[in-house]
Amino acid sequence: MKRFFTWILLLVIHQTLSGQVIKNSYIVDLKTDQTDAFLQDKRITSNSRVAKTKILSSSLDIVQVIVTEEEGSRSLEQWFDKNSNVESWSYNYYVQKREDPNDEYFGLQWGLELISAPDAWAVTTGGTDNSGNEIVIAVLDDSYDLTHPELEGRIFINEQEIPDDGIDNDNNGYIDDYQGWNTTDENDNHPLTDNHGIAVSGIIGAKTDNGLGMAGINWDVKILMISGIATQAEVIGGYQYALNMRKRYNESNGAEGAYVVVTNYSAGIDNKFGTDPQFKSWCDMYDAMGDVGILSCGATANKNVDVDADGDMPTTCPSEFLISVTNIDSDDTKVTNAGYGLLNIDVGAPGKGTLTLDTQDGFDQSFGGTSAATPHVAGTVGLLYSVPCSAISELAMENPRQAAQVIRDAIYNGVSLNSTLDGLTTTGGRIDIYGAIEVLQETCDDLNLPSPKGDLEIIKIDRSNISSFLIEYLTPDEMEYSILVTDRIGRTIQHLNFTPPTIGRKVLRLENLDLITGIYFISIYNDSNISTQKIFIE
Repeated sequence: MKRFFTWILLLVIHQTLSGQVIKNSYIVDLKTDQTDAFLQDKRITSNSRVAKTKILSSSLDIVQVIVTEEEGSRSLEQWFDKNSNVESWSYNYYVQKREDPNDEYFGLQWGLELISAPDAWAVTTGGTDNSGNEIVIAVLDDSYDLTHPELEGRIFINEQEIPDDGIDNDNNGYIDDYQGWNTTDENDNHPLTDNHGIAVSGIIGAKTDNGLGMAGINWDVKILMISGIATQAEVIGGYQYALNMRKRYNESNGAEGAYVVVTNYSAGIDNKFGTDPQFKSWCDMYDAMGDVGILSCGATANKNVDVDADGDMPTTCPSEFLISVTNIDSDDTKVTNAGYGLLNIDVGAPGKGTLTLDTQDGFDQSFGGTSAATPHVAGTVGLLYSVPCSAISELAMENPRQAAQVIRDAIYNGVSLNSTLDGLTTTGGRIDIYGAIEVLQETCDDLNLPSPKGDLEIIKIDRSNISSFLIEYLTPDEMEYSILVTDRIGRTIQHLNFTPPTIGRKVLRLENLDLITGIYFISIYNDSNISTQKIFIE
């Protein structure tokens, strides 16, 4: 009974602290190359109230300062304001997981079919890029279960480091970072506290095609585990670790570090804006990681809120390298209790009722919220880097920033249009892995996806608004066909001829349809066959 009440107390404390300021912990954004001067200043070295200092980002000169007083030190804050080495400073914040523990279970991995993962697996199942670089996805969370059999062989190992010898063998600034990094304890131990980290990791890369358990989006990928993430300072420190590993990989031409292509962080702070100076250091990390070739995926809030108006961290950070994600259910509909924003939320992804890994070698059939949606996007980024495309793999080493932009644009331009996301996200759509691969064909001369063939059929119709439709279809050949849109009494709204493609999925986009409320019919036909679907415009 005592243990039960202790657990309840810890849960209440965590929920109370999440999103709150830590007023004795400061994040100090220093001017370029001023970290050493700041840390050697007498105010820091001789002030007995300064309990600890820590470099969070050596790349961006960001330092954490913790003082003994619970409410901080006003005199120290005034000194920050006057210090010529300080660009800005802010209080540290607790963050909270973006998981909805009450989500209903809809079926075994319904999300994989929804985002066309099986179609994508016909092209690639992940693991390495076209040049043989081992793809790594960094996951930031509070803890992990390293023993789950579905993650066997999936955890990134830093082969340049000797475990538990107390020495920084690879001289990367981190001692004993053999299997990831714990930002709190400053080692590679990941004490297990809950299933959140392993659940996220399972969606990204659980072992697949092994006759057991679940399928990951990537059948074979390495997951860089970064744990101990409970505050803003630890988020920055975790991102810096991922940045350092990719930067070393780039500079050593793959001999050191890790080929980190994306980070996943399924947590944040409600009702805060990335444009607020107190979160500048956090947001700056996304651009810094983007410069070395790392995209990042962030989960929005698990409540029906317009983050453009009410704020959310990190999804309002103004970085082109951050993909902000909201939650879609098994009906391909935006979940009511999920954030949105035409300016800041980019895509939807499967979340509510997702099957994934649980502790003690188990499986969770009700993991959900944007915590589940976001790793679907991070996993997609990793899979896209593995397509058989020499242009992408070469660009990733020659100009990693541009390669990240190409992958990001493929995701955005390859979405499946979704009326429940129209006007609520920047793309108006839900991720579609195969659609993104099709977009990459424009960059990849060696990526040729033969068009599928079958009996004449309209497979589905996606509508972003009443005047724009995306129609997926099948034909048995590539002869000339016609498409006709009529109203309920047979009047023609649009009629045109087309020839199906020989490469890529067969889709047609109809634009500028002047439709009012009512029933309409869309038909594809030739001299011998016809396929018709009825649609209703509300």
